[in-house]
Amino acid sequence: MMLVGSVLVLFILVLVFRQPLLVRIGGWLDHPEPAAPADAAVILGGGGLARTVKAAELHRAGLVDRVALTSPESRAPDLLDAQYVRWVRILVSEGVPEDAIDVLVPSYSTFDDARHVRDYMNERGLARVLVVTDPYHTRRAGWIIRRFLDPGAREVRVVASEPAWFAPSRWWRDERQLLWVLNEYVKFAYYVVTYGPSGPLDGTPSTAHRRPL
Repeated sequence: MMLVGSVLVLFILVLVFRQPLLVRIGGWLDHPEPAAPADAAVILGGGGLARTVKAAELHRAGLVDRVALTSPESRAPDLLDAQYVRWVRILVSEGVPEDAIDVLVPSYSTFDDARHVRDYMNERGLARVLVVTDPYHTRRAGWIIRRFLDPGAREVRVVASEPAWFAPSRWWRDERQLLWVLNEYVKFAYYVVTYGPSGPLDGTPSTAHRRPL
């Protein structure tokens, strides 16, 4: 009987505080940092066009000279995935010189992205990088990327894109946002279980640079 009563009380509390609780759930994932002058911007793959648009804005603002993006391998040898070719062309059309664009392959996950950021900074001797991703992805991306870097040796700021479809204050009212937020929490839990909640990470270098076009 006490268990039934406790469950009932919990259910009532969830109903009463539903909206503030849901806002906090979405807002916790949304953890961007302010952009600042850096050596390069790295666009994490797997998202939409908003990430590319944001990186182009950072370049136009004079905050970065180079832009890199992570991408999966194409099925065709020596070619990029068609979506990423489009993103590169958009960067060029927005004023980013072609020879200032790097494509880091292969990358199929945020864990791969994190190793690419580390390798890219080490190989090019970069001290500061702006990592560009969508708002709901900023907390996990920053958390895993920094675990690959020596504290104090490199600076990474995770900058959020501005997709029109994401709103932390009402994410549960839209099916696409609902799926993204729930999926992100599942991935975060998987990363904590697989790689531990804290501490440095290591891995074999994985970066391969390719001319984009």
